[in-house]
Amino acid sequence: MNNEFINQFSENIKFGYASFDRVIIRGYIRKFFSLRFIVTFLKSMGFSKSTKGVLRIFTDQLNAHINKQAPRDNVPILWWPSVDGGTNGAKLQYAEKHYSKKFTGKDNHVFCIITDKEPVKTVLSKEIKSKIGRFFTKLFNVRRPVKQYYIYFYDPEIIPEINKELNGRLVKERIDYWMDKFFKFDKGKYSTRSRHLEAEVCSNIIFKSTQFCTSLYDRFLDKFTRIGLPDSKSMIFNRGLPVQTPKRI
Repeated sequence: MNNEFINQFSENIKFGYASFDRVIIRGYIRKFFSLRFIVTFLKSMGFSKSTKGVLRIFTDQLNAHINKQAPRDNVPILWWPSVDGGTNGAKLQYAEKHYSKKFTGKDNHVFCIITDKEPVKTVLSKEIKSKIGRFFTKLFNVRRPVKQYYIYFYDPEIIPEINKELNGRLVKERIDYWMDKFFKFDKGKYSTRSRHLEAEVCSNIIFKSTQFCTSLYDRFLDKFTRIGLPDSKSMIFNRGLPVQTPKRI
């Protein structure tokens, strides 16, 4: 591990390490958590409105691509409630028991795709009537059941490397490889891929002093929770609040 944080606090760091029993990579498209970006994304794809029908088009196209890609690779798609229905890691245990433990190959291989409906943060489109009687569409953040795809695969290019070091760049390259296969919008004769992807890899750092670590942690919390408060604007912009003097009438 070698980054700006490590270099800045190297004198107080005892060592760092990456340890795992298994690696689960969660790739979040963080920009899609912003309603503003969703509107921009839809416009870039040729849609001027963000109605329920438009959002449904993208959902159907994504489902269609996965359903077409899976048979090409002889990958079974399993509806979780009818297969097992368990929780707390049951999907991973099922994939290990029925697929990965029996696998003896050495090349890229997708074991299975498990689908399920789970409550997640998503977007809802509603038609709103303005005060002057005009109707317009507005997006809202909501939490509701949405169909999820769990894709379990074996990747020989990343496994040997992460045994040495958990490399963020390599992880992102391999995520891009698999996303190119599955995260596309089916257009009938072809599919288009959204390039908006971010992946995060975490490592562990052990500080020499518990007191220093606690103090540093508190400083981080204070810095990022106070930004924007009136008493911290002078620190951010290096300006003090103007002194107002009483005026004579």
